[in-house]
Formats: sequence, structure tokens, C-alpha cells
Amino acid sequence: MVRDEQILRSLVFRVKMLSLQQVAGYWWKDAVRSTAFAKRRMDQLCEAKLLDRRRVMAHPMLELAAPVSTWTPGQPDPTPEEYEAVSYRLQARWEAGGPPEPTVVYLAHRRAVAQLGGAGGKLPPVGQETHDLHVSALYMRLIARGYAAGSRWLGEEILRPTRKQEKLPDAVLVDDDGKPNLIIEFGGRYKPERVRAFHEDARERQMRYELW
Repeated sequence: MVRDEQILRSLVFRVKMLSLQQVAGYWWKDAVRSTAFAKRRMDQLCEAKLLDRRRVMAHPMLELAAPVSTWTPGQPDPTPEEYEAVSYRLQARWEAGGPPEPTVVYLAHRRAVAQLGGAGGKLPPVGQETHDLHVSALYMRLIARGYAAGSRWLGEEILRPTRKQEKLPDAVLVDDDGKPNLIIEFGGRYKPERVRAFHEDARERQMRYELW
């Protein structure tokens, strides 16, 4: 099925994990009982050893309406005060959220990686689940324009072999010619120093970015 292949390719080439809600919200969005139908099919893919189902602890999802910070080559560098302001926004937004809660997520099984290529099949270190689900939410925003838009997204694990001893962003979007042209980063509780380091790496590469 086309839908199955899209889900599997998303998990081996684009993102590390997807929640049941994320899967249902895109691939079953027109179904009256979208979550139930999505769960049934995802369970079948797990039984076929193409997906792994795990229960992790993750904070409630933030509303990602717009990037916290953006930059384009040619613009001035942020001031120290601007680094402070971005850091404050990244940290303060967690204060209103609730504690971590059990969340069902799906990862690519090693059999899917063997069949399709790419990466995947590994849980992130404990404490990274919230981050990775928010990266997935940014990917889902992109494919909401149409699944083909996701082909512009190069995920962290796909980028890793090309970034020896270099900073590794959450994702990079490429243009029609396959040339990287936009860095995507989901910011956790970044201190000003980390915001600055992220900016300076992008400036050195002369690549525009969105820090969410």
C-alpha cells in the first residue's frame, strides 16, 4: 500500500519516531475513527516486523506556530541581547506544559531499514523523546503540503555520515536540485551560548535557518 510505504520511508529517511497521533492525523485524517484505524494498521506493520512499537515518556506537545528565530545569510548577526531573548523563549515555553506522560511511538524495524535503506530502528537516549517527537511534528507540518514535500527533508541520521566532528542539525531541507538550503532545528532548553553556537555554525556554512 502507498500509505504503508510513505510511513516506512518517513521513519527510515526523515525522522526517528512518530507518535500514533501524528500518524493518524496525516495518513488517516479523513477517517471518522482515525486513531483506531491507524493503530490497527500500525500494529499489523509491527507484527510484520517492519515497525517497532514502544511506550516512552514525553512531555505534552508544544504548539509550533512559527519559528522562534530565523536568519538568512547577509543579515546581521544577532546581538547578545537577542541571543538572551531567544534562549528565554525556548526555556520559558516549557513552564506551562505538563510533566512527561506515557506516549506510544513507532520506529522503523531493522527489517524495514534492510529493505528500504536509510537509518532508524533505535530508540533515542532517554530524555530525547520529547525533542524527537517535536522534530517529527515539524516534518509533519512540511508533508501537510503533500507527501512529496517530505523528499526535501534530510533527517539527522541521514546527515550524520556527512558531519564528521561537525555540528549535526535536526534536519536540512534541500532545493529542487538537491542542494541544502535551509537548516531546521528544534530548540530545547537552550542557553544563550548554545543559541549563539548554532547561529555561528549556520553563518559559517552560509545557510539560512529556522530555530523552532
